[in-house]
Amino acid sequence: MRRLLVFELHHLGDAVLAVPFLKGAARQWEVYVYCTPSVASLLSMIAPFVKTIEARRSWLGRVWQTITELRKMRAVAAVCVWADARVGWLAVWSGATVRVGLPMNERNYYAVQCVSQRRRNLKIGRMMEKGAAYLGMPLWTRPVERMQTTQSHLCDWRQVAEALGVEADVSLPWFSPPSGEEPAEATALRARFPSRKIWALHPGARLAAKRWEMVHFEEILRTRLADAPVLILCPPGEPFPSPQTDTQKLVAAKTFKSLIGAIAAADILLCLDSLAGHLGAALGKKVYAIFGSGNPDGFAPFGNAENVIALSNTPCKPCSDSCRIPEIICLKDLTPKDVIERLPES
Repeated sequence: MRRLLVFELHHLGDAVLAVPFLKGAARQWEVYVYCTPSVASLLSMIAPFVKTIEARRSWLGRVWQTITELRKMRAVAAVCVWADARVGWLAVWSGATVRVGLPMNERNYYAVQCVSQRRRNLKIGRMMEKGAAYLGMPLWTRPVERMQTTQSHLCDWRQVAEALGVEADVSLPWFSPPSGEEPAEATALRARFPSRKIWALHPGARLAAKRWEMVHFEEILRTRLADAPVLILCPPGEPFPSPQTDTQKLVAAKTFKSLIGAIAAADILLCLDSLAGHLGAALGKKVYAIFGSGNPDGFAPFGNAENVIALSNTPCKPCSDSCRIPEIICLKDLTPKDVIERLPES
């Protein structure tokens, strides 16, 4: 079977959004994903039908070793859903003759309107693309232009899939949860409340700019969710709110397996703009995601765009998660009342 090389060098949640494309592509191609070690670990559980190649932390600094590794694959095609000329050059050097990707321009490049560093990166990327064209090696043999600047990231994947001649499979669930990973706390709550919906609350986010204060989560637990069965998921190395009533139970979510198992055991998920929200949506759960610096139009959990909770009066969004003002107002000014008003009755 012909080999397809997929570049996915972004965050864990973004990797979840790639699963429908990977499922569709795997029907026609032997799929390899060039990604970070953490994404490789996640894909081994939610997309075991693909193979992964782990990108070294300094893949740009050791570019010739990276190229040698990629050329050994003998991929026929390479794709990337992010506008990144550096990856375009890797696709060329990999030897893939079919290259599907997004050229670097203001329609395709994320957060260029609000971040000066992104505008500089865009200019450099355009120069890299022009250099490739001058040498007779266009980075993308099948360039893709996003239909709208506000479209979802999943639409980007669908456009890339169409250009490659495959169909992204968005049928839910996108993957099956691991067996035997339902937490005992969820089993106990279901036995105690057989007719009630179980909530999961995940307060974690990898980036500090996406985190909300724990006291706000505790206020929600103390008010709207006071009598609801709630699993409070405790991410490793991050703070988490304390239970406020005896219907709220702490659950360790230290691994991808335990996190997926806990989310699968719940009916409704309250979380930040993070991996947890995309996993919940991929499992078919109702997800209420609190957004700060991110772009809900592009990255709302699948099927849950109407449930996104975010302030609309922050003109510097979206950014690259590095706030240019002293306070992260997009989250600091969001109150528990703003969130509670959006949540359904428990």
